Amino acid sequence: MVSNAFCQNPMTEWALKFYNDIPPLNRKIIQEADNLIDKKVGTGVCIEFIWEVLNNNGLEVPSKRKENLAWNDTHSRDVTDSIIYPGDIIIYNNHIAIIYAEMDSLKYRIIHQNFSGKLKYSHVGFGTVNLEEVDLPMIYRITL
Repeated sequence: MVSNAFCQNPMTEWALKFYNDIPPLNRKIIQEADNLIDKKVGTGVCIEFIWEVLNNNGLEVPSKRKENLAWNDTHSRDVTDSIIYPGDIIIYNNHIAIIYAEMDSLKYRIIHQNFSGKLKYSHVGFGTVNLEEVDLPMIYRITL
């Protein structure tokens, strides 16, 4: 793992290799998400973390209904079958997170909230997701 100035936490070689290719908005998303590590955002629900990251970057947020993870298609595009970059948003198994780095083919390090399923202990932190082990993952890139 190597450190990068745009992020407080260490990034993998994969993220550094693609740094110049990472869309500028994705870099801002990662920076903001990184600033929230170990903090509880809102009531601790996973989507409230995403709203906070997007709002702090002046971006429109997805549906504010907690039970609805539908995305606002006017400001994002589905990149599930494309190159995935740090800062892309992943929705899977009724959970939403931010892609942080690739760990292995189809396995990603993510930043998310409420990964324990217990709001009382919820905070923003790192986790992993293997796209082969989740139901119908959808990955979005925020666009303007």
